[in-house]
Formats: sequence, structure tokens, C-alpha cells
Amino acid sequence: MADDPADNHTVPVDTRRFLCVEYPARVKRVDRAIRTLGGEANLASIIKNSSSAIELRHRPTDPYAHPMVGEVSKGARILLKVSRRKGSDAPSDTHVEALGTVENSCRFRGISDFQYIVPKDDPMRQLRQALDRGTAEALASYRLPEEDDPQRPFGVPGPVFSSREMPLSYLYNQPFSVAKIRVEQPDGSFAIKLVNRRARRPLELHFVNFAAKVYPTEPIVKYDDMSAKEKELTQRLQKLFDERPICTRRYIFAQINAFEQRISRIPLAYVSYIFKDGPWPGCYVRYGVDPRTDPKYHILQAVKISHYTGRASVKKQKNKKRSLPRFGRKQDTDNLETGSKYLPEQETTPAPIFDEAHINLEYGKFQMIDIKDPDLLPAIHNPKYLRDKPSKLHGYYYQSAFQRIVSTMGRKAQILMEGKPFPSMPDALNGLDEEVDKEKEAQEKAMEKEQQQEQQDRDEQENDQEQREQREQQASEEQTTSTQDKGKQRALATGLSHLRELEGLDDTMFYGLDEFEFGELVEGGILEEYQDEDAKGDDDKQAEEDEEDGNHIDVGTANVDADLMES
Repeated sequence: MADDPADNHTVPVDTRRFLCVEYPARVKRVDRAIRTLGGEANLASIIKNSSSAIELRHRPTDPYAHPMVGEVSKGARILLKVSRRKGSDAPSDTHVEALGTVENSCRFRGISDFQYIVPKDDPMRQLRQALDRGTAEALASYRLPEEDDPQRPFGVPGPVFSSREMPLSYLYNQPFSVAKIRVEQPDGSFAIKLVNRRARRPLELHFVNFAAKVYPTEPIVKYDDMSAKEKELTQRLQKLFDERPICTRRYIFAQINAFEQRISRIPLAYVSYIFKDGPWPGCYVRYGVDPRTDPKYHILQAVKISHYTGRASVKKQKNKKRSLPRFGRKQDTDNLETGSKYLPEQETTPAPIFDEAHINLEYGKFQMIDIKDPDLLPAIHNPKYLRDKPSKLHGYYYQSAFQRIVSTMGRKAQILMEGKPFPSMPDALNGLDEEVDKEKEAQEKAMEKEQQQEQQDRDEQENDQEQREQREQQASEEQTTSTQDKGKQRALATGLSHLRELEGLDDTMFYGLDEFEFGELVEGGILEEYQDEDAKGDDDKQAEEDEEDGNHIDVGTANVDADLMES
């Protein structure tokens, strides 16, 4: 047995047990790495208590640091110590020693959470440190901040920032929606091109509200940007809209096949726009046509009965199993056309007609022209039930007539849903004439009241305008009078000061006079009389001075000489 080869590979195993930690970082200092794991006591408790989780804190002294959670797995492995003499590569110089068994391994397979470092001067961090120390001095020395700064961030981070613990597994495979097609090159060869089947061109379609004042007359889509198939479908749709300017989507799909339905998005945007609400909700309208201007478009109004049928069409479509083409396989790449996708042509969608022979409960919306039920035709085509202008809810029909049509259709649809045959209701329109007459009278009274209110509003506006003009005129007159008074007061003040400067005038004669009485003196000529006397005295004084100087000039003679010179 001594020569048995197995004996040469038998190594004695020590009874010591080890804990293996797959540390997710490069370790330079073992003691610091052990501290991030909770210390030697925490590691020993994992072996003793058979714990299944371990936390790694890269900042062990920061209580707000988010730990990285790892798992503890059990296994039976041997820790070997392999030593070899330096500078020797000979296998015989290698020494192997079994140090013990590894029964627990700590692994960190998750990702680390985002970290938020709380400033050291933050009050919440200081309080946490005081509580961690647990000493009376630390608790007594803590002080709450006197004033809170609203611009300062709150220093308590959330417990978790990231919602994922494991990294995403990115499978770099080709998306299912991408397919390979052959594209013809200028030299006649073909190249393989990747095309995203789910990528859609931007929707270049006009949507119009019922309250809009204008309506589109031309499309945004350019005819030259369409493919040959789309141009062909566009011509067909133009003929269709010439016959019926307003169509529902169901009616359009009833005139084209499945492949044309798939490519109808751009051609429909080229020939029509859509009403978002009103009597034609979701209907395609030919460019240049405004159904709100002519009562003849009442026959193309839409009627919804989906609230009576419980939206059976939606539920049925959800539960219906559909087989979709599986792209990307060999049969798809063998029969590829140049830049186009082929679908097998199927039968057209049944037309949405409401009568005993063609009714389909999957349709929740019908146009008046497609209602062929004899119980409803008298109400649909009776001009007595039509208005001159449409309303948002009932269109050109009076409310009572429109609601009677919708309720009758809904009751018949409910009876069909119960599995019974299509019912006949010859008395469905009984009493409708009286209801319409009452509605007309009520509308006429409301219109008269509205006209009276408008006339009253206009009269009030005219009265307000007249009162405003009168106030403006009065204010202008008051301003003019005030200006004149101020000018008169300035003139009187100037005259009074001048009178006081006249020689021989006693100021006491003006004591007790107000401005009005002083004005009478001015207007009576008293001021002028005093001014003349004062002026005469000044002339006499000047004459005496001139006579003494020998330069006396006779005023009368001078005046006569001047007159002679002028003549």
C-alpha cells in the first residue's frame, strides 16, 4: 500500500474553520476592510449564528451611509496554502498545506446604493452623534438651532435611493420589431437594411374642435412623399369622399382591404381632417367642407350607442385571439420586396349599417345615413325635426328627436345582446311631434329673452357712454373755469400790489375787501383812474426836469409833426 499513487496526494486537513469574504474592492489594509464589515465580532457571529446576510459600510463611522448588502452561502471547501521557493519554477519545490475548511462564504453580487454625505455642522448629524455616544455631557452640550434656514437642505437622507438591488441583465439581441429588407441600389444590386416595423412617422393630420372658427382647406402631407401604393389609395379615397364628404373610420375600412387599411394613415391625412367633438366626433371630413354651415350634413351625423351595449366591441377584441405575422424568419427574408412589407389581402370590413339584416354589435357608432331601420327613418328624414344651426351635442336635430333616435337604437341593441331577434318598435316615435313643438316654443322664448337681454345690455352701454361723455364734458368745463379763476386771482394779486405802490393812495381803503369786491373796483375803472393820475403826475415831473435841462419838447407839436410825416 506504500506504493499506492493515491497516498502521495493525501494531505491532512486541520480542524480550523474559516470564513471566506469576496470583498468587492481592492484591499490594501486588512484591518480597515474588516472594520467596514462590522469588525471581527460581527464576522464571528455570522459563523456562530449561521446568519444569511452581511452588510458592508464603506464609511463605518457615518451612521447615514447606505450599506451594501451581501449574502452568506454555505458550502464545504478546503482552504489551501500553496508556497514555493522564490526564483524557482520547479514543481518539486511547491509545498501545499491544508489550513482548514471553509463552511461559509460572503458574496456581494448586488450594486451599491447612492450615497448622501450629511455635513458635519448639520444639527441632525450632531444630534445623532450625541445619541450614539450616549454620555450625559454630549447630550447636555447639544443645542437646537435658533433659526431654521429655508435654503438649507434637510440633513436626514432617505433609507434607500435606488429601487434595484441587482444590475440589469442587458441582452444585446436584435429587437423583435426590427426586420431585414432588401433595398435596391443605384447600380442594380441589393443591400440588406434593418427597418423598425414599429417606428411610425409623425402624425400630420388636422384635428378641429366644434367651436373652432376656421377649418383646414389643404393637407400638411405632401403627395410626392408618399409611396406608389399610398398614392393609389389616395386616389380611391378622393373618389370616396367626393361621394360622401364625411365618413367614419369603420365605413372607410369597409371600402378597402386589409393591406390598404394598414397603409391608410398617410392617405387619409392627405384627403381629410378629423372633428374631435361635436355631432361628428372622430369622423373624417373632406378638406374644404365645413358641416357646421349647411343643414344638409345632418344625414352624416354620428350616433353612439356604446353606452347601451357596454362597449361589447372593446371586450370582444380583447378576448379575441389574433395571429400576428412572425417576422425575421427565413421565409420572411426569402420573399422580400424592395422597401415594402406585404400582408395577404383579406376581405373588407363589413359596413356599419343599422338594420335587421346587417346590424353588428361590435360597432358602437353609426352615421344617420347608415341607419336603415324603418322605425327610425321617419325621425331621421323629417325636416320638422331639424334646426338651422347645429349644437355641439345634438347637431342639426332637436334634442328630443336626437335622444329618441339614440334611445330606440340602444334598446334594440340591448334586446339583441340578450339573444332575442331584432325587435320591431312601430310606436317608438309616438309623442315626438309634441315634444319637438314644446322644445321649439321653449327655444323661441329663450331666444326672445336673450334678445331682450341683449337690447337691455346695449341700452345700458349707451347710457353709460352718455353719462361718461357728460362727466368728461363737466370735468373739462370745471378745469377751464378753474384755470380762468386762477388767472383772475393772479391778476388781482398783481393789481393790488401795484395799487399799494401808487403815490398818495391810502392802503386803509382796501382793508376788509375780499377778492370779489376788489374785482368790482378794477372793473369799475377806479384802478385805471388812479393809474392815469399817477401817469400824469409822472409826465409833469418829467417835463419839469426836461425844462430845466433845456431839452423841453412840446408833446402836441411832436405829435403834429409825426402826423404830417405819416401823411
